[in-house]
Amino acid sequence: MCGIVGILQHQASNFNNPKFIEWGLQTMKHRGPDSNGIWGNDVYHTGFVRLAIRDLSAHGNQPMHSQCGRYVLSFNGELYNSNDFKIELQKDGITFQSTTDTEVLLYALMKWQPQQLLPKINGMFAFAFYDKQEQQLIIARDRVGIKPLYIGWGSDGLIYSSQYDH
Repeated sequence: MCGIVGILQHQASNFNNPKFIEWGLQTMKHRGPDSNGIWGNDVYHTGFVRLAIRDLSAHGNQPMHSQCGRYVLSFNGELYNSNDFKIELQKDGITFQSTTDTEVLLYALMKWQPQQLLPKINGMFAFAFYDKQEQQLIIARDRVGIKPLYIGWGSDGLIYSSQYDH
């Protein structure tokens, strides 16, 4: 079990503060005792607590950044068919730095539109995928909600989390 949390604002504000992410991660530390991480810019912050299962090295830490630096992914879950995606991506010349399904999902989201990719995923998941250049956030979870993702929004933007009690 891991946990993700994030805040996206329409414009820079005091609400989009890493302290809110730190607080959210503190309340979820039981979900991921192995490591945690935060990334943010003027309008978006995301955080992650990790329970390392697949790749125990630091290469699996999150939020995970693409090699080009444009994309950021926070992912909670497991992709049962990640090896199928990995083989396809390797044919395109992608070199993986880890053995995590997180990295596979990151590059799969870069290659395929979410509308094409999500129906092909076999697994349980919740994720937040951010494009720094376009300032676009995609958040999704599995159809059944095995990995929860709670979302709240208002006039200033939105907030999401793996758990709602904080």
